[in-house]
Amino acid sequence: MKLSIITINLNHAAGLDQTLRSVLEQGYRDFELIVIDGASTDGSAEVIRRHSARINHLVSEPDSGIYNAMNKGLRLATGEFVHFLNSGDRLLSPDVLAAIFSGRQYDADLMYGDLIRPGSTTPTYEQIQPDTLTLDRFFGLGICHQTIFYRRTLFALLGEYDESYSLLADWDFNLKVLLANRPTCHLPFPVVFYEGGGLSATQTEPLKREKDAMFRKRLPLAIYEDYRRFQELKAEATRLRECENWIHQIQKRNLFKNLAMVTLWAWRRLTRT
Repeated sequence: MKLSIITINLNHAAGLDQTLRSVLEQGYRDFELIVIDGASTDGSAEVIRRHSARINHLVSEPDSGIYNAMNKGLRLATGEFVHFLNSGDRLLSPDVLAAIFSGRQYDADLMYGDLIRPGSTTPTYEQIQPDTLTLDRFFGLGICHQTIFYRRTLFALLGEYDESYSLLADWDFNLKVLLANRPTCHLPFPVVFYEGGGLSATQTEPLKREKDAMFRKRLPLAIYEDYRRFQELKAEATRLRECENWIHQIQKRNLFKNLAMVTLWAWRRLTRT
């Protein structure tokens, strides 16, 4: 078995249906499909029933969080590679898996592609990820989890997702891959549509705390202090940009005020003649 696709879901029936359809329409067939549902109470059970003939492993029971559900899926996986595709996210086209795996062999333990996601000013946009993973990437955005294909032996080597993290256990695992100097590979094309809007996108303060705890745990002290300094400089740069914008606004207001005064002066001169 080349690939295990693990989909976790909790009360997102419409998204689950989109995700499963994107997997089951793939022309490449050397994969198993694992669905971990957190005992959903919406219409998810009906979606799962409709696709049950194509689902290789199903677990539907309460869990203690997203990473607990993902670890359940890992323990059922038998593929050489593992891909996590959460409900609502979907493979971009029916030939994506073929483009990655058909007739190809990889030395990398972690492969990641690009993604399409909803835009703020356009319906969608393409987010291109870096060709090389560096620590600096983890100081900022990290890499999108739904674009990653892991060699399953990585989890035997480095352990499962750390369930003490509620938001960043995938970042933590990816950081462990980087620090262990395992080979990685950028697939230079989009592989998923990422729905976005997950917990890590909405809980900014808990995210910051987990991120700090992760770096404190994983990095040598000297590098951790560089990370903290980087965060301080980033905050200062943001503050300075806000000040600069404020100054520009004041300058614009003064300009308009001066123009109004000149216009009034000119009008008074003209009306006197």
